Amino acid sequence: MASAPTPDDVAAACTATARPLASALATDDGLARRLAEADWPAGVVDEGGQFHRVLVLPGVGAVRIPRTPEAAAHLSDHMATLKILGTTAALPFAVPVPLTEVVGEADGLPAGMAAVVQEYLPGEAHPSHTGEVRWQRAPVGNREGDGTDGDGGDRWALTGILDWDLAAVWDPALNPAYLALWHGEDKLEAIARDADEALRGRVWLGWMALETIYDASLREGSTSDTPPANWPKLLRKVLPRVERATEALCRWQAEHAPATSPRSRRIGISPG
Repeated sequence: MASAPTPDDVAAACTATARPLASALATDDGLARRLAEADWPAGVVDEGGQFHRVLVLPGVGAVRIPRTPEAAAHLSDHMATLKILGTTAALPFAVPVPLTEVVGEADGLPAGMAAVVQEYLPGEAHPSHTGEVRWQRAPVGNREGDGTDGDGGDRWALTGILDWDLAAVWDPALNPAYLALWHGEDKLEAIARDADEALRGRVWLGWMALETIYDASLREGSTSDTPPANWPKLLRKVLPRVERATEALCRWQAEHAPATSPRSRRIGISPG
């Protein structure tokens, strides 16, 4: 969902714009002028993020504004990660590195508010449930006019990945799990690198389903400004993921359980 920027959004953008990073200025001769002349009221706010609202001004930058004080407290760490990725990781795609310092209450913003201007990455999201599911592809990219993808449409080339808020050195099976949510859960085994990673990805999909149920429960309070969840529709969608995750865990347990004596098998706890 998109909206027009509020006065607070524009104020946050202007405050951050006044604090450009020396490293960004050193690599982009025209950055200072673009930031100084930026018409932030003409931008569009992307409201779809879980942790941040993003004021986007094409060709200039994207202002990331945390939704909560907790998210604001982590903004500097996220930007530090992006700076490292942008300078040392040699990734085959762009990341939205920060162009300014992270600004907050000490810079005149309201208490609990923070903002930073990040590099604008041109492109658009790959349409959901389309395209090839190989590891070389990803669902965020820029359209090329020549050729077709796996579904007979335009060819898509990965140019950048935007959201790094939950990036971590963790189980790589999360990657095929998230891609399966986009391309279709039935394609999980095709996306995963091997059967074990596919099994773990199936378990992560169950965990994501439980998280979805929890998030929906938070919308039931009288103070929430978000409409209550459509529980019948939600449960029909997510409970099968929990069931498939349970089946995957049972298979893993059967394959990896140590040999036991007949007595221990009799008193053990059976799956489910």
